[in-house]
Amino acid sequence: LLDLERAVRDSELSHVILRPAGVYGPRGSRGLWEARQRVGITGPHSAQRVGLLHARDLARAALHVAARADLAQATTYNVGDDAGLQASEAARLVSRLAGRPHLALRWPTLPKRWLRFARPPRSLAVGAPRVSSARLSKTGFALDYPHPGPGLRETLAWYKQEGWL
Repeated sequence: LLDLERAVRDSELSHVILRPAGVYGPRGSRGLWEARQRVGITGPHSAQRVGLLHARDLARAALHVAARADLAQATTYNVGDDAGLQASEAARLVSRLAGRPHLALRWPTLPKRWLRFARPPRSLAVGAPRVSSARLSKTGFALDYPHPGPGLRETLAWYKQEGWL
């Protein structure tokens, strides 16, 4: 996707780029795997912050920037929820909303001399700040789902109604 963004930026086209976080909602599969599990499980690697975005908010954000001729061209707007949950918190939330138990796995601490082999690559940005919609909110846009709880609850209800769960 970054290559696509570069190509658009390098072109002569006037543009505004929306960069969404992980999109979820009815008809989408994000969270469905976790909801189908009898027991939700997360491990110690689940400290990564995740940005989530309801599909309706993504559509609204796209319409918002398309309707605003006054927005600076060639600007990239991130769009994601305001919760900044860790992956483990998001998985626990899905488990709770689906009525499933959740188990957080921990394994023993490694000796310090092994840590240089056990550290995740920096590219994973573990614990890094979440995607922020601050720049987009300065244009007057506000999320209908600033926290994923209500949107995930609606999504899971839709999954059940449609026989996905």
